[in-house]
Amino acid sequence: MNSKYKEIEETLYNYKIIRTSIANSKIKINNLELGDDPNLISHNDLMLKINIEQKMIKNTSKIKLIDDAMETLPEVERQVLRLYYIDGHQWNDVADKLGYSTRQCMNLRRKAINKIMQCW
Repeated sequence: MNSKYKEIEETLYNYKIIRTSIANSKIKINNLELGDDPNLISHNDLMLKINIEQKMIKNTSKIKLIDDAMETLPEVERQVLRLYYIDGHQWNDVADKLGYSTRQCMNLRRKAINKIMQCW
């Protein structure tokens, strides 16, 4: 399994956490900007803000890549990825919900991630 495949899996597993991190970053930046005097920001706060913004941009980019790639997938492949990675269901639950065997769902997952790799 190559590193790109693993990176996509990791992003899918952490999809909800990454989205929450983006929202929290926006709040942190807003709080920094609304300090005692919005016209005065300390060097440390400025560096912190830049660091938060860079992380937020990176995370936003990952989420956009996943969202855009997922839109190109057939519905069943999208459902397999969402149920297994994002919603955290076990393979037997995914199979039951979709009416496929566990093996078929795992194969659909592999096909879907290989398609996403083309966009990554």
